[in-house]
Amino acid sequence: MTKKVSIRWKSAGYSVLKNLNSSVLGIFCEFIDNSIQSYKEKKDQMLNIDPNYRLKIDISFDGEEIRIKDNAGGINEENFKRALEPANTPNNTDGLNEFGMGMKYAAVWISNEWELRSSAIGENIERKSIFDYNIVTSKNVEELDVIEKKAEVNSHYTEVILRKLENKRTYPWQEKYLKQKIAFIYRNFLREKTDFFSNWAEDKIELNLFGEKLEWKEHGFLKEEWWNDRQVKQIQSDKIEWKYKFDWMEIEMEEDVLIKGERVRKTNNIEISGFIGILPDGKHKGNNGFTLFRRGRAVEGINERIYPKDISGNSARGFKYIRLYGELHFRNVDISFDKTRLNINRERRDEIFGVLANMIKKIELGTQGQKYNIIQQADKHRAKFSKANVKKSVEHLINTENKRGNLDIVLPNENYDTNFEENIKKEGRKSFESITDSKNSTRKVMIGTIEYEVIKNFISQDTAKLYIVNKDAKKITISINMKHPVFINQPRFCEEKDNLKIIVNILECLAISEIKAKNSGDKAAHVRHSFNSFISSYLK
Repeated sequence: MTKKVSIRWKSAGYSVLKNLNSSVLGIFCEFIDNSIQSYKEKKDQMLNIDPNYRLKIDISFDGEEIRIKDNAGGINEENFKRALEPANTPNNTDGLNEFGMGMKYAAVWISNEWELRSSAIGENIERKSIFDYNIVTSKNVEELDVIEKKAEVNSHYTEVILRKLENKRTYPWQEKYLKQKIAFIYRNFLREKTDFFSNWAEDKIELNLFGEKLEWKEHGFLKEEWWNDRQVKQIQSDKIEWKYKFDWMEIEMEEDVLIKGERVRKTNNIEISGFIGILPDGKHKGNNGFTLFRRGRAVEGINERIYPKDISGNSARGFKYIRLYGELHFRNVDISFDKTRLNINRERRDEIFGVLANMIKKIELGTQGQKYNIIQQADKHRAKFSKANVKKSVEHLINTENKRGNLDIVLPNENYDTNFEENIKKEGRKSFESITDSKNSTRKVMIGTIEYEVIKNFISQDTAKLYIVNKDAKKITISINMKHPVFINQPRFCEEKDNLKIIVNILECLAISEIKAKNSGDKAAHVRHSFNSFISSYLK
């Protein structure tokens, strides 16, 4: 049976949809939002039929067509008209499809032909309609055919097929990015309802994207002693899991709004809940900062995290900025049409973050009567030495230097003196753990008329000395201690290749200068000893 449904709208209206500022990620989210909202509205009916029912959403792309299919409640006769008719908002605007434009806008933006097929729970009819953008806009088509056929009374599904895709928007196809970001946005529908996340975890759904079932892996939290116990006092204390969650609370906000041309002072009670935590050592990159949520899904902080200055600090190199992360969930807040921003202006945001910062700064964690502050822990904690974290940078440095070969460093000829201090020899003969096993950096250097082989050995040793120099005949061995506080307290010095190169070059310069001075008969070892003493004192 064929019926008609109105799509009456000026062609310019569809042209506006076609040219809105959006993204493939945002378009997929519109379809997922529709499926989740349909599930929420018909959840009880579907569970009555199948107690083991779970929402399943499949999105596929074969290079020509995109298909989005779900087993949600389906679209009944009344809402099928609403789904195709422009600017027709849903009866319930408290859900994820509050604007009533999601599917139409998404389909028109990414494709030039799209097909809608659906069967609603409780009905025995499947309805199908096809929208061709070029025909509709060029001929001012005001109605579409709706083709009906029999379906199982308890079947419930919706499928959208997008054809004649806008290649400039789908190429290059970013499959890995889409999987990662969609899991990030819908984590509350993928995560387990553990006690800590129970305030925000939604009914778990199955979300399949391009043949892969998406999962959300929690970042976890640092579990370590209070920084002062481990680093300064060197005492054994209980390890704390550094996390804190807060339940829903109201923050009263006042702002001026225009109502019928008049500026009116309006009070709005924004509700907010969430958590703050310290990331485990080694898991900071790409995971720090805050994400803002509304109605269960992430809205802000998807590509660029939020860093409230009162919580994270002002410096992107600061430890609070690097280590702290969390989620902030909002209620009673409007959202932009494309669902990429909460409608809270900068002044109001600063007020909200200020309230949260004051609360978080008063939080005390700990056991056995000991209470510690989470922000101070993030700022003061230092990672334990990890050989694996620095090995990659050290090996890169060694490979680069060995490929480069010898440098033409020629220092003036001086008198040679064999009276070296005994402690130099003793230090050089100690057995240290090597970072790179047997692989070292070697090259030749001329000091006066003598050619020396310079060997840089990267070690890990619990010692206050940053580097140790040993001269034996025509060989100079420089042992650089990667476990020294200068590297432990500033991980970027050893994990970032350029920074490591600068420091290693300075140490090599000091070592060669020492040998040069020794050959001249001067007692210059005090330069190295003083330097080691200074750098250790400086980092306390």
